[in-house]
Amino acid sequence: MKTTTYSDQCLRPLVLLLALLVSAVSADAQAPVITSESELVVVFGQSFSYEIQADNDPLGYSVTNLPHSIKCEENRLIDTALELGQYF
Repeated sequence: MKTTTYSDQCLRPLVLLLALLVSAVSADAQAPVITSESELVVVFGQSFSYEIQADNDPLGYSVTNLPHSIKCEENRLIDTALELGQYF
């Protein structure tokens, strides 16, 4: 079985954006922290969906610097693993 791993470093830009969104709304608000699993292992050729969960009521989600095929829809990353490798 061939697998692809997306790690927590792949999601780090999301944490920074979430922190900026929340701090712009209220200085008293706590920055969101991602609470979902930090690593995802998928089977090559099969589609996957990864739900991003965070505490402190984030206002939204955005992701940058991901492999070109991964789409972010609301709080979910969606793709079919067609490239072998580890993404950090």
